[in-house]
Amino acid sequence: MPVTKEKINGSNDYTYVVNVYNKGKRSRKYYPTQPAAEAAERRLLSDTKKGLARLALLDDKTKLEILFAYERSVSGDYDLMRACMVFEDGHEVLEPIQVYPAREAFLAAKKKTGLGKETLKTYKASLRVFGAVFDMREIDTISTSEFEVWLDGQAYSPKRFNRQITDMTTFWNWLKKKKYRVGKENPFIAVEQNKGPGTKKKEASVLQVNQVLPLLAAAVSVKNCGAIVVLNLLCGLRVSEACKMDWSLINLEKGRIIVTVVISKVNERRVVNINKNALAWLRLAAENGCRLPVPQATYYKYKIRKRLNEENKMEPVIPPFGKNVLRHSFCSYHYAKWKNIGLTSDMAGNSPEIIKKDYKACVEDEDANDFWEITP
Repeated sequence: MPVTKEKINGSNDYTYVVNVYNKGKRSRKYYPTQPAAEAAERRLLSDTKKGLARLALLDDKTKLEILFAYERSVSGDYDLMRACMVFEDGHEVLEPIQVYPAREAFLAAKKKTGLGKETLKTYKASLRVFGAVFDMREIDTISTSEFEVWLDGQAYSPKRFNRQITDMTTFWNWLKKKKYRVGKENPFIAVEQNKGPGTKKKEASVLQVNQVLPLLAAAVSVKNCGAIVVLNLLCGLRVSEACKMDWSLINLEKGRIIVTVVISKVNERRVVNINKNALAWLRLAAENGCRLPVPQATYYKYKIRKRLNEENKMEPVIPPFGKNVLRHSFCSYHYAKWKNIGLTSDMAGNSPEIIKKDYKACVEDEDANDFWEITP
């Protein structure tokens, strides 16, 4: 920290400068006389030596903690002293968490909410293969570049590649919501999605109008799936929600359904107003003794077949349909009929953006009018 003499611009006077270096950056302190500058320089040198002496007296564990904190501040591009000041101002200090306990907690929480088996299975697969490399790492130490290099090495199909990004993003967001220390930015969402073959979203599959009556008429004759089909196709409930529904939550007099927080897939209570033809089919399902609730596995077993007790065999009774075609049909026909994205999204428990993107202009207006007139 040598003292330098510099001429003050526009005069014959001089100023004396002490250069101070911190983390490789120079700051300059100015003094009117050389003795004052030299005295300041001596104080700085003395303070530095005293500080180093105090540092030398610390135990090894404390020295390591200081070192790790310093390295963390450098990698995070923030000042360590400023971090201390932020803490002193009362900001919350979050607990770190490693990948292994984090993924165990995430999966347990998702299972407890009644998440569908297939979705839970996908989360397990994504987190297991990721954990094989990162299980012992703390979440907030994993960078986007590390994840991207690992992901490129998995030889995934484009669709599976994108699914891994989506699952890891959901995982990170859940941990942040639970107030674990996960870092400022989600490192997974920053990875660019693969736009290769098979990643383009397909148009929503919907039933043709002439398929609806035979399907509903057959469905309400099967106790383990009749009410589910009506709730799915004519009321917009998801299969997982319809299977958890109870008749006590369906008011056939007032024409409304209460989807409770426990039943809702998105953990939000909503009220579904039952349209006229849906009400007629639900009443018929109730008269036929259709059960609610029904385990999802039981519903999928009976949705196209019923048991013949005398021969102990199964026979088809309901025309086959895809896994999500009933709900897709509801959203498409509902929007086409009422032209109200907000109303359709409220009924289905979806975002308006999803309704606009996936279900707008899927069916003709004339077909929508016919759809909502189909009664027993």
